[in-house]
Amino acid sequence: METKTFTRKSLRVKAMLTMSGSSPVMAHTFDIGTSGISLNCTDSIQEGREGQVAFQISLNGNLRDIVAQVKVVDCIFSNGGFKSRMRFNALPPQTMRTIQDYME
Repeated sequence: METKTFTRKSLRVKAMLTMSGSSPVMAHTFDIGTSGISLNCTDSIQEGREGQVAFQISLNGNLRDIVAQVKVVDCIFSNGGFKSRMRFNALPPQTMRTIQDYME
């Protein structure tokens, strides 16, 4: 199992997760970093799958929409659901700046 080597910050909001070849599903964010995000999901997601996650970050009282391509690093059973760690794939510069601002 890969260990966390990047700073992460708690982020607890609803997210829409769409894995390649699957319908969108609701998830909840757990934490975020500039390299990736952890989501709590109802179902297990196979390591290595790719998809897209959409959610909002609040900065200075304003909601910012984030849409990012992700790849599943791992997925474990946790508290009656599944916690999936995902790595971001090639974030657009504006999205990266928004996440960096949230991390500060």
